Amino acid sequence: QVLTYEELWTASDRLAVALETACGGNRQPVAVYGHKETFMLVCFLACVKSGRAYCPIDRSVPDIRTEAILKCLDSPVVLTPGKLTAKTDKEIWDAGRLARLAGGGTRQEEGDAEESRAVGSGERIPQKTAVSGIQPVSGGDTFYIIFTSGSTGTPKGVKITADCLNHFLEWSVGLGGPAEEKQGAVFLNQAPFSFDLSVMDLYTCLACGGTLWCLEKEVQEDYQKLMDSLKDSGAGVWVSTPSFAELCLADPGFEERLLPRLRAFLFCGETLPCATVRRLKSRFPQAVVVNTYGPTESTVAVTEVEITDTMAAGSSPLPVGRARPGTRIEIRNEKGAALPEGEQGEAQEQNPYYMEPGAWKKKESLIRRGKVKRDMVTDGYKSREETGDLKAFLAVCREMEIEPLVVILPVNGYWYDYTGYGKEARAKYYERIRALLDEEQVSYADLSGEEYTRYFFEDGIHPSGKGWTKINEILYRFYQEDGTQAEG
Repeated sequence: QVLTYEELWTASDRLAVALETACGGNRQPVAVYGHKETFMLVCFLACVKSGRAYCPIDRSVPDIRTEAILKCLDSPVVLTPGKLTAKTDKEIWDAGRLARLAGGGTRQEEGDAEESRAVGSGERIPQKTAVSGIQPVSGGDTFYIIFTSGSTGTPKGVKITADCLNHFLEWSVGLGGPAEEKQGAVFLNQAPFSFDLSVMDLYTCLACGGTLWCLEKEVQEDYQKLMDSLKDSGAGVWVSTPSFAELCLADPGFEERLLPRLRAFLFCGETLPCATVRRLKSRFPQAVVVNTYGPTESTVAVTEVEITDTMAAGSSPLPVGRARPGTRIEIRNEKGAALPEGEQGEAQEQNPYYMEPGAWKKKESLIRRGKVKRDMVTDGYKSREETGDLKAFLAVCREMEIEPLVVILPVNGYWYDYTGYGKEARAKYYERIRALLDEEQVSYADLSGEEYTRYFFEDGIHPSGKGWTKINEILYRFYQEDGTQAEG
C-alpha cells in the first residue's frame, strides 16, 4: 500500500472534519488502533488537525491492556485501521468507515508486496492545513500519548506536546548527517507506532519530505520476506533497536549490496553493543552509526553520539554522547548524589529550573528566542492593591466568623533568579505578607522555604503534584487540629 503526501494530507483533512463533527466539544485524546496500516498515519494527522491528541495502540498489545488504555481515554470514538478485538463501549470507526469518511483508500501498487507499506514519494506536506474553522494542536497542547508500563505494570500515559515534538525534530533531522542530505530519503520503520522509537523515523521522515518504509511484524518474523523487503526499500536512514540490527546481521546477505543507499544507522531503546557496531561498520562502510538515549517522557531521545572505530574497538559500554540543546544530563549514585566526571552511576535528565517537562519545554523555547531574561519590575510584589485585596478578604472572614489558614505560596527560586527578580527582593515580599498576617492575627503556613525544592513547581509559579501534596497535608492538619471531623 502506497500513500502520497497529497493523499495523506487530503484524507487527514476530511477525517479531521468528521472527528470534529462527531466529538464536538470533547477535545480528549483519541485512540488509534492497528499496526502498520497506511491509514494509521492518516488517523494520527486527522486527530491533531482536529485539535485532539492521538494515542497509538498496536495490535500486538494484549486485549486486557488495550481495554485498560481505552478506559483512560475519554474520547467517544476509537479509530481502528486494524481489527479491534478488545472490548470497549466507545464508537468504533473501522477501516471501511475511515476510508469512506476520508474520501477513499490507499493505492496498492502493482508488484509491491502486500506487507510492504510506505508513505511518501509525493509532494511535500503543506505548511498550513486546509481545514477551516478548526484549531489544530499547537504549542503546549498534547500532540500524542504513548502508554508505557511504568514501574508498576499499570499502563501509564506519557503526554508529549507539539512544542516538545518540534524541538525534538529540530535536533533529529541532523542525526547521522545534515538534514539537507535526508531530503527525499527512505526511512526504515521497525518499531510499532505504540513504541516511541517510531516517532524518530515517522516524524523525522515527514520533516525531511522522505518516504517511510514500514516493516510489518509478519515480515520481521520471516527472514526471506525481511531481506526481500529491505532490498526493495532502498532505505537511506535506518531506525531501529540494536537487537533488530543484530537479527539482520545473522544473514550474510545483510550488507552494502542489499542496501546500497544506506548512509546512517540510528539506534535507540536498548544498549548498543560494541561488537554490533564493528560488524555494521564492516558490512556498511559508507554508513555512520549513531547511538541515542532518552526516556519516553523526553520525546524519544535526548543524547546522541556518532560511534567511531576507536569507540567500538573495545568492550566497554558505548557512550550516550552529547545532550541535545536545552537538556542537561547528570550522573548520580544510588543515594541520588551527583557524581564527578568519570564516575559511573545512573543518568538523569534535568532541566535547570526543575519544572515539569511540558512547562520547561515552553520556557526553553522562550529562552532560545531571548524573550524571557530581563530585569523585572522589582516593586511588583509590593503592590498596595494586592495586599489591599488580602486585607479585604480577611475582613470578610471576620464578619462571617471564619478563621482562615493563609498559605504563603513560594515561587520557583531557580526560575525567578534567572529572570532577574532576585532572592533578596522576594524575601521582602514574603516579609510584607507575614507582617500583614501577624497584624491581622491570622494563622498562616509559610512555604517560602520551598523556593528551591526541586520539582515543587509545575512551571515558574504554580505548584506541581508534589507541591500540592505538601499544601494538602498542611490544610488537612489544620482542619483536624480545629477539631472538625474530616468527611469523604
